[in-house]
Amino acid sequence: MGNQKEKTLNELREENDLLKKLIENQINIDRIDEVISIKDSHKFSKPADEFILGCWEYDRREQIFIVDDILKSFFRLETNIMELDFYRDMIPEKERDEIIDTILLSFDNSIRSLKFENTIVNPATGYSYYTLTLMNNYYDNENNMIKSEGFLINITDLIIHYQHSRAKLSNEKYIGNIAAKLNGFISKDRTINFTLNELKRYRPSKNVYLMEECSGQCTLHSTTGEPESRFYSIKLNESNFNLDWKKFDHGNYMTLDSDADPEFFSHNSWIENENRILLIIPGRIDRHVRRAAVIDVTLFFDTVTASDILTYKAIVHIFEGTLKRIEEEFIFHQNELQQKILMEETPHLMCQIDTDGKIKFINRNFSERFEIPINDIHSFNFFDLLSEEEKEKFLTLISELTPSSPESSSKIRFTVKGQDKKLRLTNHAVFNNNGDIVLVNITAFEK
Repeated sequence: MGNQKEKTLNELREENDLLKKLIENQINIDRIDEVISIKDSHKFSKPADEFILGCWEYDRREQIFIVDDILKSFFRLETNIMELDFYRDMIPEKERDEIIDTILLSFDNSIRSLKFENTIVNPATGYSYYTLTLMNNYYDNENNMIKSEGFLINITDLIIHYQHSRAKLSNEKYIGNIAAKLNGFISKDRTINFTLNELKRYRPSKNVYLMEECSGQCTLHSTTGEPESRFYSIKLNESNFNLDWKKFDHGNYMTLDSDADPEFFSHNSWIENENRILLIIPGRIDRHVRRAAVIDVTLFFDTVTASDILTYKAIVHIFEGTLKRIEEEFIFHQNELQQKILMEETPHLMCQIDTDGKIKFINRNFSERFEIPINDIHSFNFFDLLSEEEKEKFLTLISELTPSSPESSSKIRFTVKGQDKKLRLTNHAVFNNNGDIVLVNITAFEK
């Protein structure tokens, strides 16, 4: 091959990053789905071989390709000559006629440049590659072809990278949708049912279980087999639940095979007989594993990928976070309810005000004693219940409170409908980060 062509090839190799960008732009993105379907039907190298850039010159009269040393090595040829039939046989039958016709017809139609993508099967290794060919034909003034040369580039890595990127983007949207849905749930049962069905739907599984660790026994949740099934729960004694929870301390997953782990399967009658391989994903929140998702992967275990594992773990992690939020909200509401009951049932008068005397809260006894409607507290001011002298006395007491000493006691005379009533107060101030009083909680005792 000519020195000028070798020089061009070397220059292109030196500009490898730039060339890859050029090639990415040359790939027909509209055919990506077709490429992927073709790729899946062949034994592609894993990982694909290095980024190969080779060049050839076609001798139309002899019907041979004169290839450079890179392609000679790549195809493991004995010489730098590759016959057209050899190249034809490397192309899968589905693509073969179209590619060969594209090349040969370009000569007859005086086409000066063209590009095409196709799969080739390297006969030396048995691996398939997806390639991009950039071809230039040269003609004299009478349109007689002088020579044809081309660059053959292995773009398998680029196709696989595109496929992985698209799968990653799709997966991120999928996980985002699950998180958005679970974020609105306030029911533990609904959360469990939704998660079990999603785990079941992601890689269609016949059965998905959720194991919960409890004191002395465990709860097992399972779907009923229908696509949108409700889960059911059973209680299991620890003796029938042969699982070492400590194995999950670091959030690792594990698989259980009936052939390799017969003891587990024999001690767990809840597993259906046809279940033979289980994938267990722990739900780890606050450094403690309380639950684990058990997914029947018998039918597709050989095709489970690292991406699948990460997706399962993401779903379980979001699920655990949702349950934690629901539990915390339940506890908060319970405490809020208990606090409200306590304040309503107490015989004392309770009130909360800001520094201007605006009433923020009163309990039922305070409302009845001072005839202030609970649903209209914003229309009243605490200081209106005091004479000027008592107001000054109260403000002086409050001004003396500090973050380190936020509480004081005093006796204050209130005026209600022209009648005075002395009450003993306990005042507790609430401060902001600057040490300023923002609220005062007042508990009044009848003298």
